[in-house]
Amino acid sequence: MTIMHSNPNVFFALFLLMVVVLIAEIRLSAKWKSFYFMNGPVIFLKKYSLNSMNTANDMADKLDNNFAGSYFPSIIFKNINHNVIAFREKLFEFVLLTYTPVMHGAVIVDDLKREVTIKGRVNWFPLVFSVLWVVGSFDSFGTLFLIGLMGLLYCIQYYRFTKVGEAVLNIMHSTSGT
Repeated sequence: MTIMHSNPNVFFALFLLMVVVLIAEIRLSAKWKSFYFMNGPVIFLKKYSLNSMNTANDMADKLDNNFAGSYFPSIIFKNINHNVIAFREKLFEFVLLTYTPVMHGAVIVDDLKREVTIKGRVNWFPLVFSVLWVVGSFDSFGTLFLIGLMGLLYCIQYYRFTKVGEAVLNIMHSTSGT
């Protein structure tokens, strides 16, 4: 018997924590707070070297056009300072295949090193949900199911974040004249 079965107050407290984290994460993400996009554990990291540098001023708009809805939710982009573009899945959109995102990202352009870094940071809601699931899990099958589900969600986003990096490179190279 788990802690949650013997004490429903623990389950309620953890459930309430999960709801609070969900609301806080939605607000920080929707308001494009730089703190949210620039802090937290990095679970995706790719660096790309550039032959020449170009301004990233209008890159967010170009990226929005590349990742507008298809089968998956649109990825939307916003400049949060002169060399950082934050991105995440659109919060509410009707598409064929939807999922709970496990990370949000940032495109960081380093003019001095002539490189672009794509960073994916963990979304807090799936993390808290996973802890709640494991604490309340009845058996090892439930835990294995959760690990498989989170692995699948990460793989989907890994693929999509890699495509963001490729699109950034294409945009940077096409507008730099090389």
